[in-house]
Amino acid sequence: MITSYFNKIRYFVEKSSIVVSEGITYDWIDSDRGKIHGRIDFIDGSILYFPEYVIITDKVKKPKYRFQWQKQSGKLIVRWDNAHPQEIASFPHHKHAGRDSIKESKEMNLDGVIDEIQDAILAIK
Repeated sequence: MITSYFNKIRYFVEKSSIVVSEGITYDWIDSDRGKIHGRIDFIDGSILYFPEYVIITDKVKKPKYRFQWQKQSGKLIVRWDNAHPQEIASFPHHKHAGRDSIKESKEMNLDGVIDEIQDAILAIK
């Protein structure tokens, strides 16, 4: 089951028109659990760093994730995570849009993050 999830992610990243390069590691814990982490470079020079811990049951669960999209300089663009409690309606899911801004967010996964990044990059062009 986790292998299917990993294959879906591989395919999505390979087919993305905004990905220039990637260095993604897929770690199998067992047939239903795994970790994905790495770096993806985009056509505008921005970078996504991420770890994602995944459990497959009747649905995909992500007890821990962090997707940090930043400029080459290291300046944060957006970070989506569920790492610490926030007094926010979408708890524990939230995003940091800039240094001090915390906003509601749905639970994110790598393909959803890349979709949002793609929308942002293509809106600028």
